[in-house]
Amino acid sequence: MVDAEDPAKANEQDSQELEADAFGLTLLTGSANPVISTNVDEFNSPTLAAASLRAAAEYRIEPGTLALCLAYRKKNWPVAMSALRFIYPDAKPVWSEINGIAKSMIDWESVGAEGSEFLQNLMGIEDV
Repeated sequence: MVDAEDPAKANEQDSQELEADAFGLTLLTGSANPVISTNVDEFNSPTLAAASLRAAAEYRIEPGTLALCLAYRKKNWPVAMSALRFIYPDAKPVWSEINGIAKSMIDWESVGAEGSEFLQNLMGIEDV
């Protein structure tokens, strides 16, 4: 199910959304409320992209996630969205990349035969 509500127009979040946001941020950054900041007040997208790429290894946070977290904090979505084009210059089928990683991380024996078949069909991957 996809929540098609425009997040820019949403005024309140319910407890499930807040919990999901906290879980997602913890998964992506290691903190439910990450402190992502810059040393300057104004920046452009190439500068943000370069800074995110540099900081990613040090903080062990994916560079696109850093840029988007900063966009949220600074309410500067256009610059961050443009920075993503510098961070990821080549378009890739993201689902395929993620499913490839998941394929190597899932303990297929513990999922069982039926669960494995379901996940493989869902993920569009060959036999494991």
